[in-house]
Amino acid sequence: MDSNFYIGYILNKCFAVREALINAIAVSGPIDFLLKVFIL
Repeated sequence: MDSNFYIGYILNKCFAVREALINAIAVSGPIDFLLKVFIL
């Protein structure tokens, strides 16, 4: 696999996770988010 493609794939994964976390905070609120973090 091309290393540049792999790096791009990793970065896209990180951005997707970050977006999901932001959405989760916006929906459920920071306290619920902290509980989820500690559970995970």
